[in-house]
Amino acid sequence: MVDTPHETSEPDAIARVRRIRVAVIGGGIAGLVAALEWARIGASVTVFEAQDRLGGAIETRELDDLPVDVVADTLPLRDATVVALLAELGLSDAVEAAAAHSAWVAGLPGAVGAAPLPADTTLGIPANPWADDVRRVIGWSGAWRAYVDRLRPPLTIGHERSLGRLVRNRMGDRVVDRLVAPVTWGLYGVHPDDIDVDAAAPGLSAALTRVGSLSGAVTAQAAGSGPDAVPAPAPPSRGTLRGGLGLLVDALAQRLAELDATAVTSADVSALTRRDGVWRLDVDPGALTGADRGDAPDAPD
Repeated sequence: MVDTPHETSEPDAIARVRRIRVAVIGGGIAGLVAALEWARIGASVTVFEAQDRLGGAIETRELDDLPVDVVADTLPLRDATVVALLAELGLSDAVEAAAAHSAWVAGLPGAVGAAPLPADTTLGIPANPWADDVRRVIGWSGAWRAYVDRLRPPLTIGHERSLGRLVRNRMGDRVVDRLVAPVTWGLYGVHPDDIDVDAAAPGLSAALTRVGSLSGAVTAQAAGSGPDAVPAPAPPSRGTLRGGLGLLVDALAQRLAELDATAVTSADVSALTRRDGVWRLDVDPGALTGADRGDAPDAPD
């Protein structure tokens, strides 16, 4: 994006902003909110989404005439940014406190099918892999693999920032796939591999470094023991929307349309290149109208 000189008059600055063309790749919540930030100041914005719908991990379906959120199903109501966004979109009156009920893990292999999420965990990471409610989800082989965490030398502790890779390295695939992933998808709509450990579980890395195992770190956090342990934070206040979180996606899409932004679905961006100061997106041509074709000059880095 070309810098605007400080001496530029306000009308010229507004005209300059309106000449900016912004391409947002991905129409999930993060992409839609990013597009909204640019559209608010008058930039020409196009959102390219590879799927045939917007929303990413937020999807609401009708089951027996009832709206059901199939992936992410709650919002962090203590986050001032989220609350402000809901207010801007006129959704404040649709907010409801999330029901206080136990979470279940579905789609487990064999006769189990589904089971309650174990109680003594942090983001699905078990304090005791031999606990009955843990073994019911990960099985005996998963429990043995998770126990290796207690035996492995803590050579790489503190160096792995990805939550998913850390847990997989210490406790194995079953803990990640059957315990951690359902929690992170449900809370944040993100795979654990893409979540920063310190952001998702503050204090876990410090406790892990001190006690030498991941399961021990979960236990130490829960107990608040030791000089370096950080007590696990109180669960955030979470809520949902009456009618499903899909209302948030619809409201964002409507607001973008009101600001003359464009959202294109079934538009898979296969390449992003820059030449002579011009960004070029390679997109499935069948998804674009004539107005969407062409290069995007001076798009932001």
